[in-house]
This record gives sequence, C-alpha cells and structure tokens, in this order.
Amino acid sequence: MYKTLNYRPLNYRPQKPRNTIIAQLTLVCQMVIITLGVFLLYQTKTFNTLSYSRQDFSTIPKYQIDFTYIQKNNEISDAKLKKASALALINEKNAPVTLDKNYIIVDISEQTAYTFIEDSFVQKYTIASGDEKNPDRRAYPNVWKIAYYRDEGLTPMYGPCLLGLDVYKNGVWNSTLRALHGTDTPEILGTPKSLGCIYFHNDDILKICDLYHIGDIVVNIE
Repeated sequence: MYKTLNYRPLNYRPQKPRNTIIAQLTLVCQMVIITLGVFLLYQTKTFNTLSYSRQDFSTIPKYQIDFTYIQKNNEISDAKLKKASALALINEKNAPVTLDKNYIIVDISEQTAYTFIEDSFVQKYTIASGDEKNPDRRAYPNVWKIAYYRDEGLTPMYGPCLLGLDVYKNGVWNSTLRALHGTDTPEILGTPKSLGCIYFHNDDILKICDLYHIGDIVVNIE
C-alpha cells in the first residue's frame, strides 16, 4: 500500500490563530500607553520642580505666577540698597541721625522716593526734584529733617499739603525753603524739573503727610 504524503511549499509558514494575533496587538498597545503615561508624569513633575525651585511660590496657585509678588520683592531689594547708600551719606556728613524708625530716601537719579515705616519698606513714589540745569534749584545729596507741616493757605502749586525741611550742614540743622509737597503740574513727575522742592502726586503727598511727622528724616541720594 502506498502512504499518502502531504507536500508543503518551501516558503510555507504556519498561520497563528486569529485570537492570538489580537491578544499580542492588545498587549503592545497597553505597553505603549503605559510608557506614554509614565513619560508625561515625569515631565509634569519636572516642570513643577523647575517652576518652584527659583522662588518660594507656596502661596501662589499651581502654574500661575504672581508678578506683583515678584515686583514687590524686587522693590524691597532695591530699597535695602537705597538704605545702604543713605547710611553711607549720613556717615559722610557726620549727621546725628539714625535710620531705624520712619524715614524717606529720595533717589535723585531715579526720581523716586522710597518710604519706610518702623524701618520697613512700605512703598516707592515717583517724584520730581529740582531742575538739574539750575544750580539754585538742583537737588543734591543731603540729609534733611521734617521741620513743619502745613495744609492751609496753600496755592495750587503746592498741592493739598506740604512738609517743610531743615538741612544738616556744617554741623547744625539749618532752615530752608525746601519742602515735600504736591503739584498742579503732575506731567513733570519723573523728571528733575521742579522749582527746587520735591514734588509728589497730590494723592501721594496726602499719604506722605499722614505717615510722617516733625523730626522724621529725609535723605537725598544719587
């Protein structure tokens, strides 16, 4: 008897069952999804770490930076530098004052006034100092003391109130015609174009007059 032989082509490959192929494809897809999820989780943690490592944003909502908070910190840093310059000038003038309570530092070069209450920086204001082209009006680095307060009988050029200043010179306090006051020409604020006094916006000088009193110190630096 003859035995029947099954002949197969040389390139014959047995086919896998359909359900086995589907199972393998499903496994591959699951592995891709898991890998992608791990990658995204790592990226999110890395972003959070970079965002919060430069500064303490514990009080700031996630993914939202409070630029007002950053600006305030920068102003505080600037104020500390201004105080250091003011202390150096006080030592140079040998003035009998200390900066440990309420005082104002006027930066002539920036046309800005930095206010301090109980030796803590409060706020900075844009000002206008004396015309730098006029030697009689120009503001110079000096140590001043508030000598008097006035809010009555003022013409509009002085605003709602003023704080008169004495200057420390030649070892004594000298009366002057200089003062901190408001203005009826707010457009010049930020430029050295006043008639010799330190001009503030009228709303700002009201705050200044409320916070500072006779005997408080004002230091001009540049």
